[in-house]
Amino acid sequence: MPRHVVLLSLALLLRPAAATPRIGCTRPVNTSEADEAARQLGAFCADNGPISAAAKVSWRVGGTRAYACNYAGSGANPCSFGELMAVQKAIDARCRGGEAAADGIIGGGWWYEPAWKKTYGFDGAAASWCGNL
Repeated sequence: MPRHVVLLSLALLLRPAAATPRIGCTRPVNTSEADEAARQLGAFCADNGPISAAAKVSWRVGGTRAYACNYAGSGANPCSFGELMAVQKAIDARCRGGEAAADGIIGGGWWYEPAWKKTYGFDGAAASWCGNL
């Protein structure tokens, strides 16, 4: 088994259970761009292992950016396509405000899990992301 898969598996087993994540809204993003950015970022995470302490990674597709931030002062934080897609759904549910989905548009925003010191987000490609890193 590749070393990064073993490290990712260990990191997933050792991290604390999720508490209540915080979600903030930014602006709507293109659904297909957000999905593809999440796929590409998920593939990057799978190939490169967890995010180093105090580091950030992102992937841009068209006018949309998917990103992950590790605010932990020490220790790596795993990232995955599955987590990205679950977060995308949570952000959309909160940030679209219950309105019917416009064709090809979902709510953009960020998701922060204090227990993990990790943020995922979907926003415009030119928007600021992972502040303080």
